[in-house]
Formats: sequence, structure tokens, C-alpha cells
Amino acid sequence: MDHHDKRKREGNNRGHKRGRNEAEHEAKRRRIDHGDSTNPVYATSYSKEEIENEERKPKRKVAVMIGYNGSGYKGLQLDHAQKTIEGEIFQAFVKAGAISKANADDPKKSSFGRCARTDKGVHAAGNLLSLKLIVEDPEIVRKINQHLSPQIRVWGIQRTNNSFSAYQMVDSRVYEYLIPSSSFLPPHPKSYLGKKLVELAREKGDLGEFENRQEEVKDFWQDVEEKSVNPILENLDENTRKVVLTTLFPMDEIPQKMNKADSKATKPDMEDMNTTVSTDNHERRGTSLQGISPEKLEAAVQTSLLDRLSDGEADAPRPQSTSSSVRETLDTDSAFEAASTGKTSPLEASGVLQPSSAASVQPLMKEIRAADTQPAHESASTEQSSPLESSDKSAEAPTSIQTAIKEIRAAYLSARRAYRIGTKRFDRMKSALQLYHGTRNFHNFTVDKRSDDPSAKRVIKSFVPEPQPILIDGMEWLSLKVQGQSFMIHQIRKMVSMAALVVRCGCDPQRIVEAYGPQRIGIPKSPSLGLLLEQPVFESYNRKCTNLGKEPINFNDYEKEIEEFKQRSIYQKIYQDEARENIFGNFFNHVDTFQSRAFLFVTSGGLQATQGVISEKDTKPEATPTAGIESDEEDEDQGLGVGQDG
Repeated sequence: MDHHDKRKREGNNRGHKRGRNEAEHEAKRRRIDHGDSTNPVYATSYSKEEIENEERKPKRKVAVMIGYNGSGYKGLQLDHAQKTIEGEIFQAFVKAGAISKANADDPKKSSFGRCARTDKGVHAAGNLLSLKLIVEDPEIVRKINQHLSPQIRVWGIQRTNNSFSAYQMVDSRVYEYLIPSSSFLPPHPKSYLGKKLVELAREKGDLGEFENRQEEVKDFWQDVEEKSVNPILENLDENTRKVVLTTLFPMDEIPQKMNKADSKATKPDMEDMNTTVSTDNHERRGTSLQGISPEKLEAAVQTSLLDRLSDGEADAPRPQSTSSSVRETLDTDSAFEAASTGKTSPLEASGVLQPSSAASVQPLMKEIRAADTQPAHESASTEQSSPLESSDKSAEAPTSIQTAIKEIRAAYLSARRAYRIGTKRFDRMKSALQLYHGTRNFHNFTVDKRSDDPSAKRVIKSFVPEPQPILIDGMEWLSLKVQGQSFMIHQIRKMVSMAALVVRCGCDPQRIVEAYGPQRIGIPKSPSLGLLLEQPVFESYNRKCTNLGKEPINFNDYEKEIEEFKQRSIYQKIYQDEARENIFGNFFNHVDTFQSRAFLFVTSGGLQATQGVISEKDTKPEATPTAGIESDEEDEDQGLGVGQDG
């Protein structure tokens, strides 16, 4: 970065900070206007006598290296009313004597700052705070940690020069994203996206290349069905089998191999099953996804996924409670929620039927109940009653169907968790990640950015997978590490999602490069569960600090402690949440079944396949940063000028 660009960025940072301070003052004024004069939750108030009696000790500017598990916290940054990582650390500083009683009510008195602001539920193996502390006690780190939860640790404290700022001095940040290998399996061939992949590849004359890109996984789903699913279907009676198949798969194409057991099915029977409406699910419900903003598309997708999880439509058994990771991934725009969900029938709400299956399954449900539960002498009026009306006997039918569906979904889930990524698949993923290197326009990988906004340009220094997958409790994970100068909100999660979609859908990897162009596309953000800040990098400061008589900032000095903390407090939490709630499986399953053109940019149809779905006019220009804005990576700091190389 030349001197001119550095001065320009520093000027942008000053404006960014000024806007944030103004917003904080405005938020404080509003609280006072509403009669809320309470101290922040992290503040400690001492009496005048206590403050005067305390021994005065000198404060020194320091860098504090920390790590934390973000579960259960609103995020890193101090918040007036909610529990945050910094709030806990600030209180520990006070209790340990590193901050005086006179300064215990306001972190600004200690010049409190951080280099990367993580959102709720996001973890950090290494992050850095800068402030003025009382550090003459050689046991100060141990004393601070005594007042902290085991999921927050201070690794070390180093003296710096008085002008040191964690935010302004950081050169780059390294993030890690853990993702199950099964995320790179192709969509089920009978899912909406699975069918569109083949249909558009054939239409665009790309079928041969598409099949080559999917060669190593082409038989995966067929093998699962032959070994694990068909035996379940063969044990069902004819009518129950029909309902199960129409619930699990689109009605216009029941898999032939899975239907072999139904030797008694007649042609009219199959015609009864082919009554699905072929239009997009959201359009059929009276909601058009044409010309909406990326933010509203995200809300529509996440709201629909939330419905599926709460209705039992996801592949995993419904959890008793929804973790913060799931809730964050499913965060929705309330204004769009009603439009995207529509009304559901009682069977849909119970989780027995997918919305797209309800119309064609109702006649079959009526047939089952007529055959299994209705006495011959009952009146015609009873025979014509709604199949959704409940009775003690008829309630048994959906229970047996639901049991079979759960068994089949469990079989699919077990197969996914047993998957091990092959060399070709791994290399394709590695090549896709390399397409992020350098200075790129990431306007499609965040929110509220236009393609002509200079701040959308960011420098990615590297994005690579660790060569050896991690095997935990029979499930394989991949560790992806990205280093960049700065990241916008949701950028890393959308980068991971785009790379995974390109690989799992057999897409030309150049689609990632095309996403840097002016056309807007709606890239879904992958779950926050796997994201953690590994460490910030201070190369420039470390080169000159020795001339200032200071030690360099080096997290490697605490490598052993950090690695043990990652394994115990971060990795295990990620693995356990995924094993319990199937967060990644639910996410990709929903993308595959979301019946809209929104994600068809990963097909052979290219970006043109989604033309008109995303509206540029709804994208807001970059707003002045305000207090309380959260990023799942860090502050939305200003981007770099054109031509800066990483």
C-alpha cells in the first residue's frame, strides 16, 4: 500500500470512528430521554470515599491478547444492556486491579479498543485489545483470568508505545472456518436444485462437462437408497409407501428403483400422485421473488428454513431447543416473514408433509383412512369428510407415515456423516478458494453494497484448506483458513457458501469470478457455527517495535495454551452442536429444495438464470456506522482503493 492510499485509509478510519462516536452519543441521549439513567451492565460504581482511598498507580498502554468461546454472549463489543465478551473482560480488569476504581464505570477512560469485532456466537482463538492498564503486578494475567469464565482467556499482556491502536495497527486478520466434508456432496437428484442442474446442463450443451465435474460422487445417492432406504420402503404397505415417497420427493418424478417394491401400483395410482403444482413454491403461495433485494431474498430463504426446522421438515430430528448458532443463521426480516411463509395446513404444520406435497398427498391420506379405519357401514357423509379431521383411529395413520419418514431421513443423515471427501473433490474445493485471492469486488458477498461502491473492494491474501481433514466421532471436517486485510459483514460466510455451492453443484468455478461483476446475485450465508477468528497479524508494527524498545505482538508465544483452548472450548462446541442439530445439513438441504430461480446461478445457466430475481435499486448506499451494528466477522471498515494488491 503506497503512502497516498495509506493516508486515504487513515482518513476514512477517522471518519468511520467519528460516525460511530456520534451514534453512541445519540444512543446515550435517547436512553436519558426515555428515563433510562442506569449504568451499563459492565460498569462498576464506587463511592467517592472508596475512590479517594485507593492508591494511585500509573497506567501503561498495552496490547492484551485474548481468546474466547462466543456462545452465550451478544458478541465481543461492549453493550450497554447485554452480556458481551468485552464487558466480562472489563469487569475482570477492575476486580484484578488492572483498572482503578475511578475508571471502573467507563472503558473510554482507559482508551479501550479492539482490532476485530466478532458477532454473537462467533469464537476467537486470538484477538487483541488495546488500552491503558495498571500492569506493575507480575501476576496480573493470572489474577485477571481468575475473574473470568473458563470460556474467556487472557493469553498475555505486552507494553506498546502510547500511540498504539489495535484497530489501526493491524495489517490483516486470519479466520478459520470449520465445515463438514458432507457439505460438498451434490444435491439429491430429485431435489429442486438437483433436477435444475441436469436440466440446464442439457439445455446449455454442458452435460458432458457437468458430469465430469461430478464424476466422483455421481452414484452416492443411488447407493444410499439401494443399501439403506429401499429396505425401509419394502416393509411399508402400498398406500403408506405412496405417501412417504410423495412427501420425500417431487410428485412428478418418483424414483423408479425406489418404487420397484410397489409391484401392485396401477397406472391410475401413479397418475393420482402426479398432481403437484409445478410453479415455484413461493409464487404458488402468492409471493413473487422477482426483483427483490438480496437482503429480502436472504430473509425469505431463512424464514422458510426456520419454518421447516420448526415443523420437523429438516433431516435431523427436531431439537428440543434451538441453539444460538441456529437462531443466528435463521435470523429473518420480520417485514418479509409473513409474505415468504404463507399459510400451512395442519399436516404441514405437524411436519408430516412438505408444503409442495400437501395437495397430492391428501387423496392418498383419504384412501389410507378409508381402507384402514372406516367401517363399511359408515355413512357417505362420513366418507366425504376432510382427511385432515382428526379422530382417535385416523390419528394413527400420520404417526406411521411420520415414523417411516424419520427412519428414511435418519438413513440419509447417517450416510452423509459417513462421507469422506475424495482427492478430486478436495482439489476442486481448493481451486475454488484460490479464486478469491487478490483485490476483488465483493459487493455480492455482503449486504447493502452496490457494485460501484469502492468500499466493496477487499484484499484476500490467502484462502486455503488444511491438507488433512479432521475426524471427530465418525464425521469428517475440513478446516479452511482465510487471511485478509479487512472483511465486511457476512463476507467470509458467503465466500465459503459460494465455494461450497460451486463444488457440490458441479459448477464451472469461474462463476466465482463472474460474481465480482456488476450483476447482483443472492448468495446465501453459510452457518456462523464454523467461524472463528484465529488471530490478527501485526507485521508492520512488529518490524518497527524493536526500535521503540517494545516486544513484538506474537500469538505463537502462547501456541500450546491456545491450541488446548481451541480443542476444549471451541472445536468441541462446534462438533457437538452439529451432531445434535445438523446445522450444516439443514442449511444445504434447504438451499437444494428452495423452489426459486434465486440460486440457479450455480447451474450451467450461469448468472443469467437468476436475471431479474435480485433488484439493484433496493440496495442501500453505504450508511454511516452506528453503535450496535454487529458483524459476524468484524467492523465494516472502509475498503481499499482500486488496484491495491494483496
